[in-house]
Amino acid sequence: MASQGHFTTLFHHNDVMLHASTLENMVHMTSQGRLGCQLRYCTITGISGMNVTAASNVDKHIRLFTEASLNRKQRFPKARLASLCLRVIARIQDSDGGLHEPETFRAWRDIWATALHVFNVTILALNESHALMDEYLDIFGGITDCSLMYDAFLSLSEKFLSMDSFRPLKKLTLSLSSLYLIHDDRNVQQQAPVGTIIELWRDI
Repeated sequence: MASQGHFTTLFHHNDVMLHASTLENMVHMTSQGRLGCQLRYCTITGISGMNVTAASNVDKHIRLFTEASLNRKQRFPKARLASLCLRVIARIQDSDGGLHEPETFRAWRDIWATALHVFNVTILALNESHALMDEYLDIFGGITDCSLMYDAFLSLSEKFLSMDSFRPLKKLTLSLSSLYLIHDDRNVQQQAPVGTIIELWRDI
């Protein structure tokens, strides 16, 4: 029994790439009470540079993520996610169709679009499935060179803060940014993101 319990804990953590095939696998792993229902600590990662932010992908990703959350809730009605982290990584596709990490990636608007996609899909899926967060929500706070645009968060903040899924939260970390005009070393005016990290705690 002890070894079985240790094996089960291996499914407490999962890093989910926000891609249709990965989400379909998540749906499978949470169906019929499979071990994917043991998920407690989840990271949702969007891939910048892969053109996944189209409306059709948003709808499909929300549907699949919602289905996986409902599967888990059906198996464990009172289960809560202990933590949820949102992330973005940059990848480029080579001539053979393979993906690799670029040496430099300064497509800020693409990163912002991917971050917004990850945020929208995650928040809306949790809301539709009424899945509960228990302790910690990290919205791009644990990585560099990625954040959510101020305007995007503010447009959803009232709805976000009123969602039942996030009422039990003990800590919220989020990285927000906006574009500012700056001058480089050659005194050429350019746009660059300037941001800040916000941490909110709830007294227990």
